[in-house]
Amino acid sequence: MLLFSAISAASTSTTSAVTPRSLSYEDFCKRKAIERVTTLPTAPKKSKSIKSKANNQDKVKIQIGIKEFHETDGALKILKGRSLPVSVEPSTNAKQLFEKATDKHAKHFRSFNQYDRYVLLYPDNTIIDKLPGALEDFTLERYKEELGKPYSKISLYICRKECFEKIDLESDCDSIGDEVLERSQIAKNSSVQRSTELSITRPIRPFCTVDEKKPDSICASHFPY
Repeated sequence: MLLFSAISAASTSTTSAVTPRSLSYEDFCKRKAIERVTTLPTAPKKSKSIKSKANNQDKVKIQIGIKEFHETDGALKILKGRSLPVSVEPSTNAKQLFEKATDKHAKHFRSFNQYDRYVLLYPDNTIIDKLPGALEDFTLERYKEELGKPYSKISLYICRKECFEKIDLESDCDSIGDEVLERSQIAKNSSVQRSTELSITRPIRPFCTVDEKKPDSICASHFPY
């Protein structure tokens, strides 16, 4: 009887030690609040690629090539394999586009001297400053509207100022040569016209015969006027 009582008391004490203490309502709410804060899911961090993609959404790409002067042809020629895509904003002006283009070409081609003097050209070899045929300052967006092409189809060029000045000199020499040729042709035509007029208006004297009564007379037609 005594042994059974001891076993019963031991099992009761073991059960009370294992069974957790019952919580009050306030303690239960506090514990749940702590669990919600510690297990709250955090928002995933944006990767660098996503951020850079968002920053590049407003940028567009155009092609910038290089032109050089060819002595044999006397004209500016496009260098093959030297065109690069340049990413810029649509509101980019001529100066900003020029800086972007020269900087990128300097990074990709060792033969390109960034510190040389260059000009930014339209496809027809005119310097980019204003919009074609207008007084409005150049912006890429406005040029694209005027051109009626997508940005990916726009090609502009950079050229050494030395080469660009050569094409100017060539055109000046050609214009001077044409002017001289035109003047000489006008002078030649005028000379021919005056000669023709003289031949038409000059009276023709008839040949005279020797007077039988004056055998020593000399025909006046033998002498020039």
